[in-house]
Amino acid sequence: MIEGDGDGTGILTETGGLNSTIQNLTVRGFEYGIEDDFASRLTIKSVTSEQNRVGIYGDLSTITCTNSTIRENDNDGISLFNGESLIVRDCEIRDNGGNPVLMCCRNRVVFEDCVIVGNGEPARFPMVPGTRIEGTEIAESSGAGISTIYGDRQNTPDEPVEITDSYIHDNDGPGIAHGNGYLEVIGCTLSGNQDGYYADGIEAGSAVLRYNNIEDNEEYGAFFREVLEGEVDAECNYWGDESGPKHPNNPRSDPKGQRVTASIDVVPWSVERIKDNEGVCIGGQERVGYISLSSFTKVTGDDEVACVPDEDGWGDSFYIRREARNGWSDEGVVVDVPNSSQSFRGYLITAEGDTPSSGGPSGEGPWGEDCSSWLFVNEEQEVQFDIEQTVHDPEPIVAHEAVQPTNGDGDDVGLPLDLVRTTFAPFAEAE
Repeated sequence: MIEGDGDGTGILTETGGLNSTIQNLTVRGFEYGIEDDFASRLTIKSVTSEQNRVGIYGDLSTITCTNSTIRENDNDGISLFNGESLIVRDCEIRDNGGNPVLMCCRNRVVFEDCVIVGNGEPARFPMVPGTRIEGTEIAESSGAGISTIYGDRQNTPDEPVEITDSYIHDNDGPGIAHGNGYLEVIGCTLSGNQDGYYADGIEAGSAVLRYNNIEDNEEYGAFFREVLEGEVDAECNYWGDESGPKHPNNPRSDPKGQRVTASIDVVPWSVERIKDNEGVCIGGQERVGYISLSSFTKVTGDDEVACVPDEDGWGDSFYIRREARNGWSDEGVVVDVPNSSQSFRGYLITAEGDTPSSGGPSGEGPWGEDCSSWLFVNEEQEVQFDIEQTVHDPEPIVAHEAVQPTNGDGDDVGLPLDLVRTTFAPFAEAE
């Protein structure tokens, strides 16, 4: 152990481009626990730097730190300026009063399998080539977990800075505050932060979020200022619920997932939590339709409703057989959904693909065990016939009461219907 009284430097290396190694000791109680200057190449192994003002400080340095602990320093854990690179592996950077890592201005930064917890400020690093964070936990910061800063303007990355397979959680600010540069966030969990991902000032197309679990953040799962008129590519993420994020492009009537701003592209999302960078990315590809309350109850299963294949109803699925007709005529059936400028065209649906339509609404045929129902779909949506469709909204919530179906001439067809809004998708896609 090397212990000081709060002033000076514990270990100073000034090797002028040569290599030096510090290992197997504790440095405590200095202004700078370890200071590296003058184009030195320093390796730090199995070292604890604690209770200094700054744990490790470098200028014109190349530093590699492995299996070490940087903790309880009054200001920054690691601070490096004008060097070539900082590589940190299997290290713990904990409970420092300032930034766990503060980099400027052209340094390449690599974190692998580290724990960065309980610090007073974000981990700040420049967006320069070769920078990446992998397999690292970043948590419980008094500000953001990660904050990007400008790098050397002559050193712009051709490839994105990557944050992969990391757990970024319970930070008082955003998990990731993205202010500049090209960033990819892949296979991470962003949870319990103020916002999962927060972008302000980036250019359109300079962020990709893919195969992440983004859940339980207080304000937004992902936020991007719409005034910038750009998009963040955020496809195939899980947003905390199968129903997807609260987003204008979500066809669900009441999604339960995280809030996401409109300028972030979320479709498709994963309807299951991401595991091993894989998800079931079919969310948002549903089609929106309306069905009468009695028919919807029949489709989702109720043994008190007549005209079902068995006591389980239709089993939350159906087949679209053809366009609905008014009785035996060739006239179609439509409904004008309130508060919508578009007509919804009626289609005949059955419980099974090979079921004959022996019953149905408005005189389609005699009522029998294998009857049919009507589904109304926006005319701009393409429907697929004779393919099993799964219902994604199992609760029968009436969206509009007493809506009158009509034929192509505007004449009433049948009785007014209490319409339930539902979303559905081909079962083959879900598989």
